[in-house]
Order: sequence, then structure tokens, then C-alpha cells
Amino acid sequence: MLRHRKVKQLEEQLQEMQKLANDDTQSEDRRSLLMRCDRAETRARKNEEQMMENAKKFAREISELKTKLAEKDAKLAGGFGAPSAYAHMCQMCS
Repeated sequence: MLRHRKVKQLEEQLQEMQKLANDDTQSEDRRSLLMRCDRAETRARKNEEQMMENAKKFAREISELKTKLAEKDAKLAGGFGAPSAYAHMCQMCS
């Protein structure tokens, strides 16, 4: 009878220890997943910042190219700075 109680106690202790070990494993898995989520959120934030910087940079480049294109179109159309405009001005001065 004493032996039976002792075996029962040991089995209960074993179950409790297994439960604690399982809880620790789950807790560690949870911590690992939380760390992975934090890293993924950091990467996503950095990617978003980079995309915003790129969008601003490309918008500036597009604006500069549109300005250059407008200047070239104006020159071709005989606008200010075109050789034909100078010739016209020189004739008016004479």
C-alpha cells in the first residue's frame, strides 16, 4: 500500500513536471514568434519609409524632366532663348 501511494505521488510529480515543461516550451515558442513579428514589423516599416523616399525622389526627377522638356519644346517653337527669337529682336533694334 505504501509503495502504491509512493508510485502514485511520483506519477503525479512526473505529470506536473511534464505540464511545466510543456508550458515553458509554449512560452518559449510564443516569445520566439513575438520576436519574429517584431522583426517583420521593423522590416515593413523600413520598406515603407524607403518607398516614400523613392516616391519623393522620383516625383522630383519627373518634375525636373518635365521642366527640361518644356524648355526644349519652347526652344523648338521659337520661344525665349531660341535663335529665331534673337534674330527677331536684332531686326527690331536695327
